[in-house]
Amino acid sequence: MKQIQFNIKLVIICLLLISIRTLNAQPQSLAVMRNHSNIADEKSINWVKAGVAGSVIMAANIGLWIHYNNNWYTDSQSKFHFKDDWYDYNLNMDKVGHVFTGMFLTQNYYKLLRGGNFSHYQSIWISSGLTFAQLFQIELFDAFDKKYGASWGDIGSNTLGILCGVLQLNYRSANMINLKLSHDINHISFSSDVHDEVITDYSKRTFWLTFHYDELLPESIRNIHPDWLGIALGYGTSEVFKDGRYNMDSKGKGLGKQNFYLALDIDLNRLFKPEPETFFWHLFDFIGYIHIPMPTIELTPKMKFHALYF
Repeated sequence: MKQIQFNIKLVIICLLLISIRTLNAQPQSLAVMRNHSNIADEKSINWVKAGVAGSVIMAANIGLWIHYNNNWYTDSQSKFHFKDDWYDYNLNMDKVGHVFTGMFLTQNYYKLLRGGNFSHYQSIWISSGLTFAQLFQIELFDAFDKKYGASWGDIGSNTLGILCGVLQLNYRSANMINLKLSHDINHISFSSDVHDEVITDYSKRTFWLTFHYDELLPESIRNIHPDWLGIALGYGTSEVFKDGRYNMDSKGKGLGKQNFYLALDIDLNRLFKPEPETFFWHLFDFIGYIHIPMPTIELTPKMKFHALYF
C-alpha cells in the first residue's frame, strides 16, 4: 500500500521513543552506535529487554493491521497481481515516503536491539530483515486486493530506505546526508476524514534531503561555521486533488504540480549538545527525523520566499 508508511510512523513514533528510553540504548550517534564485535556472547544479551523490544514491535504491527483491515482493504479480493503506480496522483511522494519509512524503522529497530545487548552486526541484520518483512507483507496484501496491487516501485523504495539506514549506522560520513519530513497542519485538507488527512493528502507533506557539510569545510572556516547548521532540499506537491478527486489523466498519471524548496536545516543535538543517553539527547535525536520550520525559498512552480515554511 502506497500510503501506509505514514501511519506506521505515527503509530510507532511514541512506542519507539518510550522503548528506547526504557531499554537505555547504548549508542551516542548512529555511526557511533556499533560494537565492532561481529559475534556477541549469547550470555550478554538481555532477554528481558529483548522481550520488551519484540513486544513493542509485535504490538505495533498487530495494531496497524487491525486498523488497515478495518479501514483500508475491501472485500474485493483478486488474484495476485502488480500495479503500475509510478508517478500517479501523488507524483511519487509515496515512493519518497517508503524510503523514509524503511530508513526510520531500520534505525529504530536497531536501537531497540542494541538496547537489549545484541551485537552491532546482529542488530543490523535483524533490524533490516524485520523492516523488509514488515513492509513486504503490505505489498503481499496489496497484491490480492483488486483496488491496489503490489508495486515494484514500493518494494524498491523500501529497500533503498533500508540501505540508507544501514549505511548511516555503519559510516559516520553517511550521516552528513539525511531524509526528514515536515507536515503543514495549517493546510486545508481536501477531506475532513482523519484517515485522508494523515494518509492521502500529500499536499500537506514535504520531504527534505538535508546536508550537514561542516566536516568537509577547511578547518579555518569550520572554526567559525556552526556545526549544527546545514541546508535542505525539499520536495512536495500541490493540486494533487481537483474537484474532490485525484488529479490524474486517463492513464492514471498525476497532473498536479511538483514543488521544490531550498532551506536551512538545524541539528538540535549539535546545537544544544546534551549529555548522551539523557532525556533531551533521546528527544533531540528523535526530532531529528523532522525538518524544523525555517526560512525557505520555494523554487518551483513559482519562486517565492517563506519566512517560515512547514
